[in-house]
Amino acid sequence: MNRWVLAMGILASVTTGAQEAPARKDYPQDGVYWATNWWEGFEEARLRNVPIHVAILEDNSEPCAPLAAVYADKKFIEASRMWVNLPSNPGTHEIDAEVKGRRVSVCERFWNVPCLAHSANVKLVASWKNIDRPPVSIFTKAGLDVLGRVDGKAGAADLIKAQEKVLAKWPGHRLSAGEWLEAKPIWDEGMARFKMGNWRQSIDAFARLKKMSPDRAKEIGQLGWDQVDVEGDILWGEGFKMSADLKKAEEAKKLLRRVVKDFSPLPSAKKAQQTLDALAAHGH
Repeated sequence: MNRWVLAMGILASVTTGAQEAPARKDYPQDGVYWATNWWEGFEEARLRNVPIHVAILEDNSEPCAPLAAVYADKKFIEASRMWVNLPSNPGTHEIDAEVKGRRVSVCERFWNVPCLAHSANVKLVASWKNIDRPPVSIFTKAGLDVLGRVDGKAGAADLIKAQEKVLAKWPGHRLSAGEWLEAKPIWDEGMARFKMGNWRQSIDAFARLKKMSPDRAKEIGQLGWDQVDVEGDILWGEGFKMSADLKKAEEAKKLLRRVVKDFSPLPSAKKAQQTLDALAAHGH
């Protein structure tokens, strides 16, 4: 089992509540990785800088039936790694799988998300026009601008060709799903520290992204730095304002020194140091 399949199995286990990929032979060990919900999918697409593929299907539909084979096609699975994939399908398709002697319920059609997830997405595609006859594959981005679509029966080659047209015009560096699996835990760590106000640890986590080889990972790390720097700027502004009052000079210097320490090497730390140098030059 290659590293990608192993990682996907881990993600599938987390989503379904299992500890590893289900062992039953009739349940796939690999496949299109489906995002659990729209909001997480949009955020992932933003960070990876990739478009979104929304698969709109329904049960007991003769035209929709062939899509099961398409989503299991190895070439389509490989192509899907450069997209965020969101399923919209009412109904349930749960089967029991055995994992380390424990029975778990999983979706047979969308292998790594629970049926509750793809059913909930049905309401969110209602605003799109002409979706009354699934299957429809919509290609979009986080702003929900439709970039392309494929209606009705379509083979793996048809969908791949349509997706390649969208990708050909997609600007900037992108992260594949496999690369995202490596980058996401670091991003999540940085954001968790950010929300706690642990600026130093947040900066250090994002710095690890900036050292990764994919260019988009470096850009994501910079996004994190920029977000932390906004907080540093706020604190620097407070210190700068206080520094104009001689009675608050010591308090201002204390705050500015903290910005230098906690936010190095961000621009806000450099501005704080410049303010400290200016205070020293004026004998404060």
